[in-house]
Amino acid sequence: MLRLTEVKLPLAHAEGEIRTAILKRLGIADDELIRHIVFKRGVDARKPHAILFTYTLDVTVRDEAAILARLKNDPHLRKGEVKPAGTDGGAKRQLPQSAGSASNVSQLRFDKQHDIPGPSVIAMALQRRINDRDQRIVVVGNGEFLSNSYAGNGGNVDLGVNIVNWLAGEEHLITLQPRAAKDSSLVLSKTQLEIISGIFLLGLPLLLAGVGVYIWRKRRA
Repeated sequence: MLRLTEVKLPLAHAEGEIRTAILKRLGIADDELIRHIVFKRGVDARKPHAILFTYTLDVTVRDEAAILARLKNDPHLRKGEVKPAGTDGGAKRQLPQSAGSASNVSQLRFDKQHDIPGPSVIAMALQRRINDRDQRIVVVGNGEFLSNSYAGNGGNVDLGVNIVNWLAGEEHLITLQPRAAKDSSLVLSKTQLEIISGIFLLGLPLLLAGVGVYIWRKRRA
């Protein structure tokens, strides 16, 4: 496995552009690239008019030795290391590229030579007490779960709010908000609308008038 760093792509890049960038950087054909994993993604915002994603990728190719020899002067390419499960204390795990993408789920395969078996630690809460004061920290693998794009997925907002409540020592505020009904609209046909309109515009006034006449006649009797 090779570790390739400083792979830069526009924010709105297509998924396939990562593979294309790898092929270009390594100077290999498509069939020589077996697989790739996004190890880390950052944002290069040094130029406000040209903000880029910066990727660190773990790449599996057919002839690693030949590529390393040919690109030995490239400071952003080196031989990667696969750590056995548990050697990093659970602080880091490698997840397949776009594991949450519905279009790629069917293509995901576990490779025992390169993948770390789950379950994977994606978030951790730590707490200690020093000098009668609590110290708390929450480490999450990726903060994008609270971005506008993913805040509505599952219980992401509840998780974010509850993390803040726990960090603030407000455990009594930790809760799951009730879910609103997904279908909050009422669709009526033209006939149904006419019937409801007739009841409110004609039926109820006539009923009230009839009740008034009945009471008036009863009192006069």
